[in-house]
Amino acid sequence: MRAHSSSSIRTDFKKEGIGEFLAEACGILSLPDWLKSKNSWVRISGPSGSGKKTLGKWLHRSLSPEKGILVIGFLPEQISKLEKSLDEWIRMTDSGSILIEGTEKFSSIHQKFFFKLLSEGTVDSRLIFTETQGVESFEIFKPFREFLLQRTIFIPSLDSFHSPQINSLVQLILEELKESMGREDLRLSEKNLQKILTMNFDKNLSSLRNLLEESILSSSGSEIEILDRKEIRDRVLTIPDSEDLDLRTAVEAVERQKILLAQKLFGGNQIRMARALGISRGSLQYKLKQLEIG
Repeated sequence: MRAHSSSSIRTDFKKEGIGEFLAEACGILSLPDWLKSKNSWVRISGPSGSGKKTLGKWLHRSLSPEKGILVIGFLPEQISKLEKSLDEWIRMTDSGSILIEGTEKFSSIHQKFFFKLLSEGTVDSRLIFTETQGVESFEIFKPFREFLLQRTIFIPSLDSFHSPQINSLVQLILEELKESMGREDLRLSEKNLQKILTMNFDKNLSSLRNLLEESILSSSGSEIEILDRKEIRDRVLTIPDSEDLDLRTAVEAVERQKILLAQKLFGGNQIRMARALGISRGSLQYKLKQLEIG
């Protein structure tokens, strides 16, 4: 299932989220019948940072809002442990949705396991797989790879959108970030919006989000000052949702947000920053280097 041409994408999104915007871009806003069954499955494929997980969560909310969802980034290698884990995930979500990241990293054991499950259609849950385009699989079980093609949604890269679509994405992301960070007072000027529209984000929705989030964290007044692109590192800034089990990413995101806030409040004075954060100056300097905060 290929994405619609970017020229056909709506730009009048207001309260709708980023997931719905991506669904429109992929041509699945009217959900296909094959996705509506309780034990359906789908692969979402797209460039790195293109919003695959965001679209997967939107699918879950649209299809099974009363059920739970888990995001899994690591799978056990042993079949017995994988079977046990899957049963536990199904129980935890009340037979809702299980979003499994990175099919391109699946071992042959994983591929054969899920090929059998998907072929038989016996999983009491909706399975949503994500795959990063352009990453070559180390191990290939051909029947599994060919089977995935039957139900694959392709997300377009950011550079396939025209300025009106990027504008809509910027507004959607800003509203979400301002609400989550308690900064509803902030506004983005036309000058700064145009600055964003001329930037190159390496086809990456995550890079756009990182730019906006770090710009918000660095802004002291009511105007969001957009940082130069070279100042932004491709780091995960947003704290993952509760259904995401990636603890390392969550901890790093919290640490980064708190240090950036302290840096803004104390003008980069490391002694005062460390005191406010409750850590030693040496620990702060280590964190600054580790998190690549200039």
